[in-house]
Amino acid sequence: MEEKKKKSNGPLIIIIVLIIVILGLVGYICYEKGIIFNNESKQVEDKASVSGSNDKVEDKVDIKNRLITFDKNNCINYDLSKDIVSKSGSSFNGVTLSINSENEKVIDVQISYVTMHPEKYSNADIQNNSIKTYDKNSLNFDKEVEDIFVGNFAADGVQGAVFIFLLDDGSLEYMKYSDIYFDNKLEHKPVSGVSDIVKFGNHYVRAQNQEVGGKYTTFAYKIDGTFYDLSEFIKVY
Repeated sequence: MEEKKKKSNGPLIIIIVLIIVILGLVGYICYEKGIIFNNESKQVEDKASVSGSNDKVEDKVDIKNRLITFDKNNCINYDLSKDIVSKSGSSFNGVTLSINSENEKVIDVQISYVTMHPEKYSNADIQNNSIKTYDKNSLNFDKEVEDIFVGNFAADGVQGAVFIFLLDDGSLEYMKYSDIYFDNKLEHKPVSGVSDIVKFGNHYVRAQNQEVGGKYTTFAYKIDGTFYDLSEFIKVY
């Protein structure tokens, strides 16, 4: 009797094993086809979508601090072949400019005549305070000033240095250092034909068809990386 019972259980065990094998195969096929894990993929895609959305938001924030990639082919008004980056700042050889902390339409000007014209002053004059060695002044603008840059337009520092003012609407104005140096004149003028500027850079360049020599200039960049060669607008001689 017991032997018959064992024989009758045999087919049942085989059927159970076959069912387990079939379920395993179905599960493997579903895994390969991605049916079971569609939900997980969807979650990953959603995360990527949110991440991409955040990137777009970040692009709109603080665009003036965004890194602009230099490409000489982006120049709007001059055909370039090479560039050498120089230096910049808000002061030059005795003249220091700063945006007024209470009114950004005003630029504070500090002039050190001793630094500008050391040959005119003796130590005795300076110590006795018998002559004017220092002066404070200001410049007034119609719009708020966002940035001040010292452009370089010639090998001669006195003639080549130009203070460039970036206004809050992306337009520019400039003041020549030579006017202060020779005539003690503080006068700023608009740069016509230039707009939407966010950054500057000093360069030494030559045109594509120019084999030797070159010129000093300042580039004024837009947010998309295109730029103006300001030596075409600002003449120092």
